[in-house]
Amino acid sequence: MVEFDVEADFISKEEAKELMLWVDNNEYNDKLFPKVSEAGPSDNRVTTRFAKESAFPDVAFRIQKRILDKYHYKDFVDIEPIGAGTGMIAIKVYPGDQGSFPHVDPKLKGRDAVRCNIVLQNAEVGGLLRIEGEVMSTPDRALHAYNVTKLLHHITPTEGSTCRYVWLFGVHMPWKAEDFSPILFNKSRREATANLCWEGFDKLLKHAKAFYPESPNPLDLLTLNYRGNWQELLDQVTKSS
Repeated sequence: MVEFDVEADFISKEEAKELMLWVDNNEYNDKLFPKVSEAGPSDNRVTTRFAKESAFPDVAFRIQKRILDKYHYKDFVDIEPIGAGTGMIAIKVYPGDQGSFPHVDPKLKGRDAVRCNIVLQNAEVGGLLRIEGEVMSTPDRALHAYNVTKLLHHITPTEGSTCRYVWLFGVHMPWKAEDFSPILFNKSRREATANLCWEGFDKLLKHAKAFYPESPNPLDLLTLNYRGNWQELLDQVTKSS
């Protein structure tokens, strides 16, 4: 599972400008940025966390897909029920904001959550991300992802003359979150499974249900968590009577 991961220049300058412009043009729209205070020392910010409708621009969904593809999350996670169901939040923090209290996010139905954050523009002073007491590097337009249900984190107060803009996307991990690793899942497993005939696929699905009887997505979890040779497993299961 992602503990803390950073990729510089994950989005372009043009994409960052487009998202910031969308925030500036909509921050007084009560349906997108309702006046609800977040938990923290101050509310000198606007956020879509409690949005009543989804109206993110296309660029936001393109970035979301890029993240899902990067971590192979598309078929194995649930998008967090935030931002009117999009899993996305836009935040604009004004100078003088007092940041947030150190906290660990609660788990939903016992499942870990990973937040994928992009600082579109850093504050002139402050607005730093601290995880377990350590200041993390979050340059403009870099993706930084971490487990918010495991790691103690908070944002420091902002000062200066520029606003801090953040766009984030959150996902809930599979039921066996402790076993999740993008390394365990690879494209070849999905392709090999897709090539099965219907009878073989049905046998594989029944095999998966035997291991994960309470999961709504047993085959996803089997594909994700199986530690052995995937093709050998397919041969063994599909050739059984």
